[in-house]
Amino acid sequence: MENRKLAKLTAGLALAAMTILVFYLYSPRLIIITSGSMKPTMFPGDVALAVKVSPEDIRPGDIIVYRRVVPYTSAQVLTHRVVEVRHEGDYYIFKTKGDANPEPDPWDISPRDVSGKVLWVVPKLGWVLYWIRGNMVSVVLVTVGLGLVLLYVQPASEEDRGRKRVLAYLARAVLEGKMDNSTFEKLKLCIEYGHEMDVELRSQPAVVSFLDFMRGQKGADVKYQEISCVTCPEKALQLLSADGRTFVYCKNCSEPRIKPS
Repeated sequence: MENRKLAKLTAGLALAAMTILVFYLYSPRLIIITSGSMKPTMFPGDVALAVKVSPEDIRPGDIIVYRRVVPYTSAQVLTHRVVEVRHEGDYYIFKTKGDANPEPDPWDISPRDVSGKVLWVVPKLGWVLYWIRGNMVSVVLVTVGLGLVLLYVQPASEEDRGRKRVLAYLARAVLEGKMDNSTFEKLKLCIEYGHEMDVELRSQPAVVSFLDFMRGQKGADVKYQEISCVTCPEKALQLLSADGRTFVYCKNCSEPRIKPS
């Protein structure tokens, strides 16, 4: 169990480190397409995933995201296709064109204006993001509500699963006529609430069969464990009670024993 927890923790830390590294190296961005200048490659409402690249990795045919600063207005963010790459030494100049536009864009783009190169396009996702942005309060309330539900509905522990397996075994014994309802209810109290098992139950073959079954349920329930018998060299089954007492059963010894805490 501890090794499993350590493996999960290591995997989580490795995933977090890889995520941070990817964001540091590639600075991925989601761009919502707002115009039809790139039809039929991209439509309004599509989302493009762009990552940071070096100027020498941009070639004709690539789609890039870049900023165009227009004097006396706010900067525009455009997503167009590269149609020409010019470079003199280490300096690059790009010419772009919208797939739906008849002519290339009349301006040059320098590497410092390029935000990234488009890798993938997700159709219509932008409309979902717009809706979330416009209904942020509702989204937060629903998310918090779901989080509270997930916190309340905890997955069953290994102990709970083991207890259910044992109860299923007993229920099957009742259905097959090997155990009466009264015995089942007494054993159910032992399993669910740690009640002490009645010594007289030891004489019933169904209970002996149940105890033998429990010997094979290793790790099923922390209230049951195998110990060395104090009167013979065989292994005995120890059932822990809620008040600290234990019921010890050994199939080679004639009498079960109640041990004080």
